[in-house]
Parts: sequence; C-alpha cells; structure tokens
Amino acid sequence: MLFYLAASVRAHHAVFRLRGIDPRSFVVPLPVNVRPKGAGGAVFGTRVSLLWFQVFPEHCASLETLVAELKAQRLAAIKDGMVEAGSAAMDYARWLPRFAYARMARRTFGGELCSFFFAYTDQFLPGMDSFLGAPIRNAFHAPSVPPSPGSAAVFSLRGGRLNFSHVRQSGVFSGFELVRFRESLRHDLTGEHG
Repeated sequence: MLFYLAASVRAHHAVFRLRGIDPRSFVVPLPVNVRPKGAGGAVFGTRVSLLWFQVFPEHCASLETLVAELKAQRLAAIKDGMVEAGSAAMDYARWLPRFAYARMARRTFGGELCSFFFAYTDQFLPGMDSFLGAPIRNAFHAPSVPPSPGSAAVFSLRGGRLNFSHVRQSGVFSGFELVRFRESLRHDLTGEHG
C-alpha cells in the first residue's frame, strides 16, 4: 500500500513541477481500517482512523527513497499510538455539525486539509460475482472529492487485477497535467515510460 501512496505522491509532484510550483511539502491522510480482523463489514458507517504523512520534494526524487520515508513515518506513527488517536478524533468529529467540523479543520490547517486524498481499499467486493443476476466484470471505488484539494487517488483489487480511480474536481488538472500525472503513475507502477 505504501508503494501505491508513493506513486501517487510522485504523480502529483510531477504535476507541480510541470506548473513550476514548489509545493514545499505534501500532506496526505491514509485511511486505516480499525475493524477487528474477521469482523463483518458495516454497510453504513465506517471503522477507520487516519495516519498523516508529510513528504518533502527531496523525498520524491526516487520511488525507493520515498517508500523508505513513508515506511519510517508509518512505523513512528504506529509506535506513537496515532492510529488510536485518529480513531478517537474520528469518533469525536462525527458528532460535530458539518459546518463546525469544516471550520475547525480549515482553521487548524490554515485553509487546506491535505494535498490530495489517498486510499488503498484492498479487495473490492470479494466473493460477490453478480449483482441482481448480472455478472460483475469489475468494480472500484469512486469517492466524492471536495473542491479543495480536488484530487483523490484510490487503489483497489478486484479479481486479481489492480484498479486505480483518480477522482478530481473539474478544472483542478489541465489536459497536459493529466497526461503528465498518468505518465508518472504508469512509470512508477510498471517501470515503463509512456
């Protein structure tokens, strides 16, 4: 999963370089499933925490360097109890009115919540081969994305295949930027150029 996060950071970084913008750093939340192993999945509501990663441009120079940095940050966060702290914060936040939560979060983070949203959801609909009698050929997540930051990179597995969804708000990426984003991601995932 950290490999996919690293590839996503590098793809966003490639767009910033194309724009000639120094991002100073990328801040990315990573959803962590805190449901006990083997527990049934809830249809409504979630059992997630968030781990936050901060990546500086110098970490983006190579995929290997970035994956190592993300591993070190994840280990430190787990040791520091950040999964449990994130769970408690998420539980508290669900009781806040939406406007109060948004205001508190934006004020705390100076206007931006994160650089982009990321998720690796593992198997999507395991064991479900049909829906209302029709065979399921593929399935993937397509989350809603708020205008800021306006970009979400979501990976999942379905039937032994890797799926990637890049959900974005209109106007966040130009056509040229989308091409560069996809080229960077393809290169990191496959080792092949364009």
